[in-house]
Amino acid sequence: MKYTNNLNLKKPDQVDFYDVDDFNFNADELDKKIAEILNAIIIASQNEAETGTDNVRMMSPLRVKQAILKLAPKPAIASQAEAETGTDNVRMMSPLRVKQAILKLAPKPAIASQAEAEAGTDNAKHMTPLRTKQAIEAFDNTPVGDVAFRPFLKAGYVKANGATVNRADYPRLVAFANANNLWTTNPANEPWKFGQGNGSTTMVLPNYVGRFIQGGDSVAVKQSGLPNIKG
Repeated sequence: MKYTNNLNLKKPDQVDFYDVDDFNFNADELDKKIAEILNAIIIASQNEAETGTDNVRMMSPLRVKQAILKLAPKPAIASQAEAETGTDNVRMMSPLRVKQAILKLAPKPAIASQAEAEAGTDNAKHMTPLRTKQAIEAFDNTPVGDVAFRPFLKAGYVKANGATVNRADYPRLVAFANANNLWTTNPANEPWKFGQGNGSTTMVLPNYVGRFIQGGDSVAVKQSGLPNIKG
């Protein structure tokens, strides 16, 4: 009979008869030793894991996670003011702070005025769709307010049909009427002028429907029909 070095388990010789008691003895010794090992492994509590002061307890994956969440340093997020000034080199930026910094610090394009768009000489300002439209109308070489008879309506032109329109849609016509004293409170009797509309936001376009322009030194509206000829 021989014995193991550590647990002193029985090791029968080759010539020995099999003894169930020897087998049970070894099993009992193993069971006792394993119980001692298991009892020695005490898992730390969540509080012990989060405080990080115990040097005896064992850590499970859950306790490790809890310790990291509790003890890992959390980055200080910049305030909106710090993000917008852009001078702090310690705080961290969140997506919201990045957006706020961009809105505050990103250069905003300068939009050309109507006069700059129509002059076409500025090479620094930006053009909007409205300014582009105004520039195209200005470069057409037809003075604002001139009346032309055409078989179709060109881009940038408006029908002289006596319609009531918004002044904001035709700022150049409003300026033309102001500059040339072409407002009227009675567009029916002065169809070549611009009706006052509501006096602030609307106006009435000149009305050349069914009319021909005839040269002369005085402005008047002549009714259609043959003259009254007496013989």
